[in-house]
Amino acid sequence: MVVGAAVIVCLGGILVQGPWRLIALPAIGYLGFVLLRRAQQSEAALLRVEENYRELVDLPLQMTFVTDGDGRTLHVGKRWTEWTGLDLPATTAEWSEAIHPDDREKVGASWSHSMATGTNQDVEFRLRFRDGRYRRARGRAVPQRGASGTVVRWIGQIEDVHDQRAAEEQLRQTASLLEMIGRSTDSLIYAKDLDGRMLYGNRALEQLTGMRMADILGKTDSEWNSNPAEAEALQAVDQQVLAAGRTQDIEEVFTGADGVTRHYRSLKSPLKDRSGKVIGVVGVSTDITEAREAEEREALLTRELDHRAKNLLAVVQSVVALTRAGSLDEFKAAVEGRILALGRAHSMLAASRWEGADLLSLLNEELAPYGEGEPDRIHLHGPSLLLKPAAAQSIGLIAHELATNAVKYGSLSSPAGRLDVRWDIHAARGNSPRLRFAWVERGGPPVEERSRSGFGSRLIRSSVERQLGGTLTMDWNRDGLEVRFDIALDRSRHDEAEGESGKSVKTVARLVRQGAA
Repeated sequence: MVVGAAVIVCLGGILVQGPWRLIALPAIGYLGFVLLRRAQQSEAALLRVEENYRELVDLPLQMTFVTDGDGRTLHVGKRWTEWTGLDLPATTAEWSEAIHPDDREKVGASWSHSMATGTNQDVEFRLRFRDGRYRRARGRAVPQRGASGTVVRWIGQIEDVHDQRAAEEQLRQTASLLEMIGRSTDSLIYAKDLDGRMLYGNRALEQLTGMRMADILGKTDSEWNSNPAEAEALQAVDQQVLAAGRTQDIEEVFTGADGVTRHYRSLKSPLKDRSGKVIGVVGVSTDITEAREAEEREALLTRELDHRAKNLLAVVQSVVALTRAGSLDEFKAAVEGRILALGRAHSMLAASRWEGADLLSLLNEELAPYGEGEPDRIHLHGPSLLLKPAAAQSIGLIAHELATNAVKYGSLSSPAGRLDVRWDIHAARGNSPRLRFAWVERGGPPVEERSRSGFGSRLIRSSVERQLGGTLTMDWNRDGLEVRFDIALDRSRHDEAEGESGKSVKTVARLVRQGAA
């Protein structure tokens, strides 16, 4: 086939024209077509690269520049003029004009070092903008090397990082403030995401758990808490806060690394981002263990006071019913003395919040009126001993009955009489400690044992043997009365509150039924 028209084929830039048999050179025509097509594609690609480059160099927060291998300016992005209001710089001095005077030496030294070593430049400085304000900027440049390995040009970028650095500084200050707050309080401060993973925890939380915060962050309560039940309860509370969408005031318990379970008052709120979207839970938990224990003690004390007040009233009623006297005045004095003895014991117990009463103080209160002006008349000897409430009430009554008898019939009824009261604590091996008490009178009138015990004697015996579970001996020696008793000191508070006070009432009630001499 012969083509009569001219055929033009571009082969490597050579124009060929003339009649050809296409069948003879099909490969050459096809090759020309391919080369032409590829050239068109390459041109389009180059255009796209150039467009992308221009978009890149004209980004609002950055400006690019190119220098030759010796640092002479070849290109500067238009952002330079927009930022600084200055002409495009060609020399180092023109570059420096827009740099803060205090930063010029640093920037110059950085550029000189990179030029001398052929290494990247990365330096921050303050750049003056057209309104006269300085903003923080970051300058970076990388070397481009030729075939011989020498630097033939530098491609650089100056970026406006003022807002970024300001935000970073604010974040550092906020983090520093949060850290300072977290370290200055014993309360637990923490934040978790929507899945319950720990985002933040302060030092108090580390101390409580005995774990480093790095080992807790990013984990849920069930993943780091070794107590599954507590972890489940904590997570349930967090979900409750998220469901409510508002601050919750909740009491929680947590067992620390020391094995002690503590009570916490937790204020928890939904954690929100700047847009108001809930992203987790933030909370502050304060240890209220001591307050809770105080409340429990107060409740127990209130119950005990109520119980003891009722028992005391019953004892007083029985004392009044039992008292016998030859006249109204004698009756009044006897009742008043016994009630006052009970009152003194109760006052001492109340002062100690019902922890107990000191034996020496209890005896001094009862015997002080009879030893005034005569310091050698009454001797009290024994170790410091805090009597529990039940024992204090009983021994207070016992001391009153013995003192009343001594004043009426015994050693304290005579100027020459003497009273010696001694006590000590003893315990056989393996046994609980016991109180050993001795009341010894000397120098009074000759003593004769009565054929029939009075109310006082029977009250003393019942108090020691029945109420306090001890042993008693009463020796009516002609030289003076000797009373000795031995009681246990290991009675529990529960036994005192629920058992022994009840025994006081039963003891007196039994005496009422028997009658008094």
